[in-house]
Amino acid sequence: MFSIFLFASYLLLTQCQSIQPAAIPLAVRSPYFQSYLSHTSTTSGINTWPSFWTTNHTLGWSGLLRVDGTLYEWLGAAVEDGGLTIANNATAKAVTLQNYQITPTRSILSLQAGAMDINVTFLSPIEPADLALQSFPFTYIYFEASSTDGNSHSLQVYEDISGGMLEIFFAAMVKFTLSFAEWTSSSTTNIVQWNTTTSNSITYHQAQRSPFQFMTETNDMAEDGTVYHVTNSGSGVTFQTGEDLVVRSRFLNNGSLANSQDTTFREISDNWPVFAFCKDFGTISSTSAPLVWGIGLVRNGNIIYTTTAGNQTRHPYFLTKYADVATAMANFMSDATNALERSKTLDSKIVSDANAISSNYVDLVSLASRQLMASLEVTVGTDSSGKLNASDILFFMKDTGNSQRTNPVEAMYASFPGILYLNASWAGYLLEPLMQLEQSGLYSQSFAAGDLGNSFPVATGNANPTVFSAMESISDMISMMWAYATFSGDGTLISQYYSTLKTWTDTLISENPLTPNGYITADGLSSANMTNLAIKGILAIRTMAEISKTLGNSDDYNSYSSQASSLVSQWQNIAGSSGHLSSTYGSSSSWAMIYNLYPDKLFGFDFVDDSIYQEQTSWYASEASSALSFGLPFDSNEANTAKSHWTLFTAGTVTDTSTRNSLVSMVHSSAANLKNFAPFPTTYNTSDGTIQGGTASPAQGAMFALLALNLQKQTITSLGSASGKSLVGAIVGGVVGGVAVVALIAIAGFLYRRRRSRRGIREYHSDEKPRGAFAMIFKSKKQRKSLHEPLDEYHIEPVSLGQTYAPNQHTDYSRTSLYPLVHAETVPSTQSPSTEGDTIPYGITYPPIPNPSTNQSRAPLRLRTDNGGDDNAPRSEAAPLPRKTTLTADTRTGSKPTSGPSEAGSSDITSDLRGELENLRREMEEMRSRTGYEPPPQYH
Repeated sequence: MFSIFLFASYLLLTQCQSIQPAAIPLAVRSPYFQSYLSHTSTTSGINTWPSFWTTNHTLGWSGLLRVDGTLYEWLGAAVEDGGLTIANNATAKAVTLQNYQITPTRSILSLQAGAMDINVTFLSPIEPADLALQSFPFTYIYFEASSTDGNSHSLQVYEDISGGMLEIFFAAMVKFTLSFAEWTSSSTTNIVQWNTTTSNSITYHQAQRSPFQFMTETNDMAEDGTVYHVTNSGSGVTFQTGEDLVVRSRFLNNGSLANSQDTTFREISDNWPVFAFCKDFGTISSTSAPLVWGIGLVRNGNIIYTTTAGNQTRHPYFLTKYADVATAMANFMSDATNALERSKTLDSKIVSDANAISSNYVDLVSLASRQLMASLEVTVGTDSSGKLNASDILFFMKDTGNSQRTNPVEAMYASFPGILYLNASWAGYLLEPLMQLEQSGLYSQSFAAGDLGNSFPVATGNANPTVFSAMESISDMISMMWAYATFSGDGTLISQYYSTLKTWTDTLISENPLTPNGYITADGLSSANMTNLAIKGILAIRTMAEISKTLGNSDDYNSYSSQASSLVSQWQNIAGSSGHLSSTYGSSSSWAMIYNLYPDKLFGFDFVDDSIYQEQTSWYASEASSALSFGLPFDSNEANTAKSHWTLFTAGTVTDTSTRNSLVSMVHSSAANLKNFAPFPTTYNTSDGTIQGGTASPAQGAMFALLALNLQKQTITSLGSASGKSLVGAIVGGVVGGVAVVALIAIAGFLYRRRRSRRGIREYHSDEKPRGAFAMIFKSKKQRKSLHEPLDEYHIEPVSLGQTYAPNQHTDYSRTSLYPLVHAETVPSTQSPSTEGDTIPYGITYPPIPNPSTNQSRAPLRLRTDNGGDDNAPRSEAAPLPRKTTLTADTRTGSKPTSGPSEAGSSDITSDLRGELENLRREMEEMRSRTGYEPPPQYH
């Protein structure tokens, strides 16, 4: 019966999924908890050690099995490494890998060991409906077995991880052991300490580096994590910690473990300590239910977030629901059956939706799902009493595969289709940290920053972003803000941060996105008059028009819409003059994947003429017919470089399914390339698939670009007035016309008398600068107080770890952990800016400044500093708060300042009313600033 079930499950999977990637995802749950198994040959087995996503750090996960006394190895290379002491000179054989399948949440290994078929499922949950479960950084391992001959057989199975190695040993009895050391530190010379706890429900090992290194990352690995290995307590379950050779040999010889602990803490590589579990099934024909293990890596706190009030230590969201890790683990294990069913339901939905496009597309979204979610830390802050505040939710993304940047805007932009598809409300939690920074006193530029700093997990903010990427970052942020509102139905962020979005848009307009000269793209291109960058900026203005319309700001809507329409008309004439969209204007031999057209399709603007899309689709189809093995380059100026994320964005803009599927197939060829052991990279060579960057990157959320086009737009709510903006347009629009004119005159009269009686108050603002269009573009942004209170002290009570333990001791872990007491002041309050500005994505160097004397070239936005020069000039040491800076812009010959949103056509009464309402808004804003109060955003 069980064999029939296995076959049915296998048949269902193989109908839609066929890819066998070189890197099999095993445990993929957070930026620092990722394990992959190399499989670079269709004929190779799985007797190799798993690795961290970087592929150069072994995570020691080994599995052994006993069937009727015959010894097998199903994971890792413990047997190949030698040194085991096995009675009667017996040897362990490698199991036969019959097949493996990749779903969005699971990797399923189908194995054979003698007369037993084995299924091992590695489940890294994606929980769109439960943020507490989503934030719990644990992976399930399910073990199932069934005889191939219908007879009963003796079965024991074992799994262990050792300081970076997780080893699972199966034997007609089952032994499961983990060696934690390599999971807890990047260096095997560091000391590790551990403990084992048993209870009636679960038994678990835990280990961490000693001494503890708070908020420290080395070689992309955390030095402040505690790794856990857990299983259900019960009949036939034994455990042991100790030297790898001793513990593994014990299992192979006896089919059980000693229920004992090694209490000599030592270096990871000193007699490699392992942390093992074993399960003796006895003599069976099949397992009645899966045997379940869990592995997790917990960091608490997991982010330091800098605000104007100081450093804020943020914690994993799951702690708002569970008192401690032990309680969460108990729930995790008891929920294993339901978690697997939820996983199957989600997998089925994603696979079904994707299969409507193609089977190749199913494979791409299946590989991308866990990779995207593993880049995120789901955090909460604390209230004034130090208690976790469950309503203060923020997401932080690591730029995995590229850098140590936090919330990298260009990677977020690429990943957004996946986030919108899985749960659009999550997009708001990811955007909020950037918006809080850029409307606070820590930030003074009138363009969007490209990240929150380059020291993840310490998000210090980026107070001195490079101006060269300003057009990219502004456009990305506006697009993502509107995407969040459109597909979640929550207008909170666009309402609360409208003034910031407006400032960015006016800056964008002042720089004339039609000719984006002197700017750099996220891909490192810096040519003059880049077609792709130009349409990105133009579409951002069109998007801002939609935001303004939604919020009732009709004057802004009319102005932005008019300007965007004018710009796109010119863009179509210039960029498409050669029958296809060139990479740069006037270069008919150049071309590019114009992936920045994707927002036009996603939002349903139909802003760019259909003829452009049709011509471009024909061009892609023509180029694809002679493409190299791994597809088309993203730009003809980089003929050897393909980018999977932008290829999928481009696939979302073509007008026929044949060309779309051709683009999908190109990315699939790279994903299925067995030559390179690396988790699903974004950037690779077009001819041989050599990886150029983006390994394990969250930007692969772009694989959902085609599914996101089918998402239903929501009715946007929560549009109430918020700090930093005024809904004057909505108010005026509601009173203009009909009988409302009478009411308007009455109100105007009242406000006029009020104004005369309060002239003294108005004099408080007598030093304000004119608020015309030109002043608005070049003004310095007003300093604001932080939305958060400081966390005065980071405190986690330590667990006492002596040198001796009772084998079955039970420790109460309520509000405790292995973490030592760490004070907030040990973390830098700010990140001092370097003389080179912030980190450019992908190690890009700054482009040269174009010659402003030519008609088609001018310098980009410049930062005016205390030196009086540009932002490349030497800077003095930064003060605790960044200096206020203003923007200047070189203007081309004959150009005029771009007008801001027009208020022409309003009556004198309407203008007076608008001015009075603006005055009231400013006064309320200053009152709020003095009290330091700002209501937190609410997400629904």
